[in-house]
Amino acid sequence: MNSGINRNLTQLVILICLIVSVAVACQSSKDSGYIYFGENSTIWKLEVATQEANPLIRRKISEGMEISPNGEWLLYAVPKQIKRGSPRSIWIVNTRTGREIEVSHNLAFVEAWWLIDNRLAVIEYPEWHVSDDGKSVIKGNITTLIFEPNTERISIPSWTVDPPNNGTIIYSPTFDCVAESEFYKQDLDILRVTCKDMKETITIAKPVSLGEVAWSPDGNLLSFDAGDIANYTNSWRLYFWQRETQALQEINLNGRSAFALSWSPDSQWLAFDDNSNLCVIRLSNYDLTCYEDILSGVGMPVSWAFGSRKIVLSTCAPKVCSQVECDCSERALVTVDIPSGNITKLRNGVDDSPTPVWGP
Repeated sequence: MNSGINRNLTQLVILICLIVSVAVACQSSKDSGYIYFGENSTIWKLEVATQEANPLIRRKISEGMEISPNGEWLLYAVPKQIKRGSPRSIWIVNTRTGREIEVSHNLAFVEAWWLIDNRLAVIEYPEWHVSDDGKSVIKGNITTLIFEPNTERISIPSWTVDPPNNGTIIYSPTFDCVAESEFYKQDLDILRVTCKDMKETITIAKPVSLGEVAWSPDGNLLSFDAGDIANYTNSWRLYFWQRETQALQEINLNGRSAFALSWSPDSQWLAFDDNSNLCVIRLSNYDLTCYEDILSGVGMPVSWAFGSRKIVLSTCAPKVCSQVECDCSERALVTVDIPSGNITKLRNGVDDSPTPVWGP
């Protein structure tokens, strides 16, 4: 009898464990994190699980936002005036307290991005400005800084690379490699990479009609798109350069273009804009999938969820509005499931700029 009772108890325990496992799996598959978006000159914070949105800061931002890897800080730029060459300031805000910090004040040329350790890298061009006729850029000295948000401590990195005379540089999130894009001739460019542990700079592509360049969040891959310079056609290709092996993988886009390269937080997926079509590439097998007529405008970046295969974006594309019953006269905040392509509307009436971002 005891063996029968024990057997029944064992089966009951297994059944309970299965039920708990399924419940936990269902709970873990539920969308989480926070989405930050603009609406009525205010940056809002939306909790994805509950769909509850609250204002974070009241500020009109005309440029994109970036979330720190730990989700604690939001980076954005505020221009002094909405015109080319207007000075702009770099700000960050604590996503939990709403405390704002001005990192860089009113510079015509300034860049900032998050490092993998949640510090902020800033390149200031204090002497750079647009010429009076608006046709050229007057250059000068460059200052590279590392800003620690929690302490507001500023340090000067021991290793930096100056940009080429006619080009730009993009540091990796690990701040130990830099991609250098230099103008060559007749809309052609040279792309090089320099790393701390390299004896010399290597040339990845020369000459190419270079599009956009973007490092993966872990700093191991460099992605860029380039045109077919041999035939001067609209046949664009996407490339992935691997730092460890220095191998270069070419992906034929079959006539598609690639704007606004957007990496997933785990560096396993890359999304891009193909003339209002949302395309994604899975890095494990370089499989390309495109979702037609989802985006509004060209060159608008998207943001991936942390820990799931979803993308958030704002759009007024008629195809989307026909699926989720939104008003095409205003933008809707939606998520797109990858790879199913299923669209979920979160709310209507969001601003077209800045583009929304998804944080942990």
